[in-house]
Amino acid sequence: MGDKEEGFHKSIVRATGIFGFVQVIKLFVKVIVGKFTAIFLGPEGVGLVGLLTNSLDLIGSFTGLGFNITGSRAIAIADSDSDDVKVSETIVVLNKWALIIGVSGAILSSVFSKWLSVLTFGTSDYYYWFIFLSLYFVFSSFTAAYGAILQGKRLLKYIALSSIISTFIIALTTFLLYYFFRKEGIVIVIIVTSLITAIVNFYFVNKIKTANVIISFKEIIKKGIPIIKTGFLLSINVIFGRICFYIIRLFLNQGGASAEILGFYEVSLVIFVSYLGIVFTAMSTDYFPQLTSFKDDKLKFLKLVNHQIEISVLIITPSILFIYLTGPYLLEFLYTKDFKAVYLILKLGLLAMLFKAIIWPLGFMILAKGDNRQYFKQEIVSDFMNISFTIFFYNYFGLLGIGIAMLMNYVLYGIYIYYYLNKKYDFVFFKEAKIMVSVSFILLFIASLLVLYFDFCNIIFYLILILLISVIYSLSILNRIIDLKKIYENIKNKFNK
Repeated sequence: MGDKEEGFHKSIVRATGIFGFVQVIKLFVKVIVGKFTAIFLGPEGVGLVGLLTNSLDLIGSFTGLGFNITGSRAIAIADSDSDDVKVSETIVVLNKWALIIGVSGAILSSVFSKWLSVLTFGTSDYYYWFIFLSLYFVFSSFTAAYGAILQGKRLLKYIALSSIISTFIIALTTFLLYYFFRKEGIVIVIIVTSLITAIVNFYFVNKIKTANVIISFKEIIKKGIPIIKTGFLLSINVIFGRICFYIIRLFLNQGGASAEILGFYEVSLVIFVSYLGIVFTAMSTDYFPQLTSFKDDKLKFLKLVNHQIEISVLIITPSILFIYLTGPYLLEFLYTKDFKAVYLILKLGLLAMLFKAIIWPLGFMILAKGDNRQYFKQEIVSDFMNISFTIFFYNYFGLLGIGIAMLMNYVLYGIYIYYYLNKKYDFVFFKEAKIMVSVSFILLFIASLLVLYFDFCNIIFYLILILLISVIYSLSILNRIIDLKKIYENIKNKFNK
């Protein structure tokens, strides 16, 4: 294996390791904060937090314009040219547009405060909450801009540190505010949380050495328009995605089902998004800007995508098998024994995560190339299939049907996106990637068949065996391509120092 290939693998594993660790810390802190929030606020207060968060997310979907993704791409392109002036100009443009976007969100929140209060709480009595929360959009907009700058320049150390520091400061602040103010502290917590994140991100962005550039307001608007245009389609995708899940939730809750079924669905999403999602978040942080920098180098572009897929399946497969093995016990530990029925969704939904691990890197290819219309179309297709399959298969197979719908969605979506990439960009899977995907699929397919057709107590030994095979296989391949022993020694030496 050549040095360049090894370099790609090391870069991917290093970034995944760093941000996987960060995501685990954030998740751990989030669980603790959630526990204290429930104690201090009670069910009603937690419900208020959820309602406000959903409302803010909805406004943010309209005003955010996918700024974090498009901004990161703009910085990555400028940085790939090794032109300090161009990078500095892009940073100035992002900061100015962050103010424009943030103020736009604040104005919307203030102007429609009474309507938002009625929509959220059924009364206009809380309109002043949304006026105060207008500050949230300003701070969040700058947070997105600063995050895009750090990600675009691939400053992994700064990103990790800013995330960890802000997580702990926010946790402590949230604890104190809820302790002293209870429900009256909800709005304050939301505003202060966004402010803390913006300040911490700014601290690290301020460490970047930039050239002194002066750009007129006209130039700022001109240079920012392409970024905003790109983000506009992304924001519409986000809105459609939210509508999609809203329709599914509405169907499960009222369309012949019950609130209990909706609860099972929500818990399955937590496992797919919050737990297994750690792997995808960790992978994407460094992968997207690096891929963008190679968008005009066909060979490097293809190599990076294939190597990302290889690492993705090597990491995700043992993780999925672990949940297959511990699922019933994990659900009872995290929730109660009443939630064991969620395992019916996981039986095939977990297999779908393997296809997501393959599709995830492929989707970024289209974003990196700036093929925004195609990305918009494919996401709409995916949302439509998600709604259609979930409703159809649930009607015939119940909770198991939700997992079938996920699997069908990712398989068909994967075929569609591969066909497009192969035709448009001559994308092909390398031999090594095909082998790793095939081995992972066989292991997960066997595991899914076992949990589908046999009693769980009778297949624990076989699931353990499959998990061990997967772990050994993944470690052996990772050791061959990046020398895990050497990485371990380097980490050990750093800790000793």
